Amino acid sequence: MLSCSPRPPPSVVSRVLKDTGRTVVVRGQGVANGEGHSGAAVCIFDCYGADPLANLPKGKAGLARFVQVDEETCLIDLTVEGLSPGKHGVHIHESGDISNGWKSTGEHFNPTNVPHGDLHHGHLGDLGNVEVDENGWGDLIIESDRIKVWDVIGRSIVITEKEDDLLPSSTDGHSGDGLLCGIIARSAGAFENTKIVCASSTFIVTFKNDTPDEIIEQQIENAKASGAEIVHRYNSAIKGFSVKVPDESVSALSLASPHVEAIEADGEVSTQGRSLLTSN
Repeated sequence: MLSCSPRPPPSVVSRVLKDTGRTVVVRGQGVANGEGHSGAAVCIFDCYGADPLANLPKGKAGLARFVQVDEETCLIDLTVEGLSPGKHGVHIHESGDISNGWKSTGEHFNPTNVPHGDLHHGHLGDLGNVEVDENGWGDLIIESDRIKVWDVIGRSIVITEKEDDLLPSSTDGHSGDGLLCGIIARSAGAFENTKIVCASSTFIVTFKNDTPDEIIEQQIENAKASGAEIVHRYNSAIKGFSVKVPDESVSALSLASPHVEAIEADGEVSTQGRSLLTSN
């Protein structure tokens, strides 16, 4: 266990630990007074390749978590896998329309109409760069007093092929085409939301990174036994599976488990394992 005094920001702790050569994963986010956060969101990235118009998503390639710690501070924890080594631009775009990949997500989110720039002075959607190592793994932890979770839900995040120069000389920092993108969806805290689903809904169930494979396989078998169809198994940037649940099987399906990190369904995310109920 690591104890820090005085309390530095999570981004500082993460950077110091990474400088020692260790892998750092932020797990568990909250506030000191125990009253919970002011809002949360999750964005799961799909890989669209070089030409998003020509191909459907090729698989999950990472995720970003947003937690509004208080009225002034938003914590963003982003992880990606499979990109080329080096820096890649990270931007919140104004639209959550990914029907044509990143090309249909619009411009950078810029409600204050300022020039492009860095995290502190540019577009509200300018999040800087994520640095990817030689193994294709990259992470980024940001604390922002400009971004509010409730302003970005329903928008999208795009990660680009090149580094963002963070300068006001262009609209996108010369960061090139998008490689990964995803919709920012509302996330409920533990026991704050029970997901109500419609007939034949599809869920993406993600597990904590240290979850043994046999536990995930057991959850898959349980889902099959309840009448659900496993659409895909993820085992790279995220661990988990997507499952299609017909109306007549929803009441029999339960994904309650301490190993489940999030359940994404119909544009909404419920964190912590949850039993799933049919809608009226």
